Amino acid sequence: MAGDSAGPSSDNAPVKEVSTERRAGEAEPGSPPEEQPEVGRLFAFTFLTAASYVVMRSVAVSLFLSRIGPAALPALLAIAALSVIVVAWISRGVTQRLSGRKVAIASWCMLAALTLGLLFLVQGRYHHSLPVLGGLYLLVEIRGCLNTIHSVTLMNEAFAEGRSKRPYALVSAGAPTAGILIGATIGFEGHLLPLSSWLLIAALLDVGVIVLLAMRPTLRAGSVRDPGADQPAATASAASAASRTARTFSPDRARRFRLRMSLLVAGQVLVLTLLGYQWKLVVANYFHADEVAMAEYIALFYAATDALIVLIQFFLAGRLLDRYGVRPQLILLPAVLLLIGLATLGASTPLGWLVLLTMGRGALVLRRGLHDPALASTYRVLGRRNARDTVMLTNGVIKPGTEAVTSIVIFLGAATLSGLTLTWLWLALTIPWILIALRFTQSLRRPKHGFKASM
Repeated sequence: MAGDSAGPSSDNAPVKEVSTERRAGEAEPGSPPEEQPEVGRLFAFTFLTAASYVVMRSVAVSLFLSRIGPAALPALLAIAALSVIVVAWISRGVTQRLSGRKVAIASWCMLAALTLGLLFLVQGRYHHSLPVLGGLYLLVEIRGCLNTIHSVTLMNEAFAEGRSKRPYALVSAGAPTAGILIGATIGFEGHLLPLSSWLLIAALLDVGVIVLLAMRPTLRAGSVRDPGADQPAATASAASAASRTARTFSPDRARRFRLRMSLLVAGQVLVLTLLGYQWKLVVANYFHADEVAMAEYIALFYAATDALIVLIQFFLAGRLLDRYGVRPQLILLPAVLLLIGLATLGASTPLGWLVLLTMGRGALVLRRGLHDPALASTYRVLGRRNARDTVMLTNGVIKPGTEAVTSIVIFLGAATLSGLTLTWLWLALTIPWILIALRFTQSLRRPKHGFKASM
């Protein structure tokens, strides 16, 4: 980052997109030596949390669809989204009073205890109970919310002053790495254990997360701090860097940034929720009541996609983000879904629907490989405190709120929504999503003669 501007800036002044393109002969930015321990620690955190999530997701979705059926899915999605909002706001309130590390430890203790409790119920007399299997599905959604909030917050705490976006991609690679290992294990060896017994493995992985969080390292100036902890001991250089980052935007531009970020997240969630629901319907109809085959298919699907995500995040994402910025990464996902949606309109057989919608669902390779790391890197222009609040807003309110509204719409129209109608819905919504992404990237521009920021 450079110093103060040569003159006052204005939102109406000509703008120039923030860029990290290197000059000829300039060294390629990477993860500095002082950041590498935090990269490793956060990678381990995302790996363990994602591993327990993958186990729970494969088991919960398969048990619910095979034993209860897809008819109850729309109502469950709405309840899950509302539950996530409540959990996110409780987490936010507690984090303001306690250190983020203590809140995270308490959260994963709760997740482990609930997982073991549900394991006891599923293996007992409640193996076909709607409340129990629905609770198992709700716990998966809550895990996903907590994973996102804590990982994004910790990344921005650790790397806010860094010039390169590569650490965001490296840390994010922990989740798909876990997906490959756990997904392949369940996919190829899932039949060796009763499906519900995998819940014990998820609880043991939660214990690993707790141990990792309890091993509190000696923190360096500018390294990861607990999200809710006071930070009066920050060094002058870190404070100066955070101040320069916060001055990148005026308060009015920061508000517009949050608004466009919220619209972008809402547009993404709206399309992906409709697509995900349609994919689950097609999978349930194709495999019928064969819960083991369904679980193996779902696990292998996620293992394959996670393998591609790891390759992208380790070898491609950081370079693309540093060289071209965030705009191409945010537009690529909806553009690809637009093309897949057009192809899906011509599907006429169950196998054709399964293949094309699996490709659409497989676009999460682009979401998690490029789109999400790019989006996570944009929070730092707000400064640490505002970034933390914005992460909570987007992941704890906007995302689950949009999922709840979408799920309610699906629930009310489930009797009349055909596969073709669902395809037309999410296909049409990809167009405003692309337009919102273009508008949002304009929020990442800086005044031509204003403060120079490295995004």
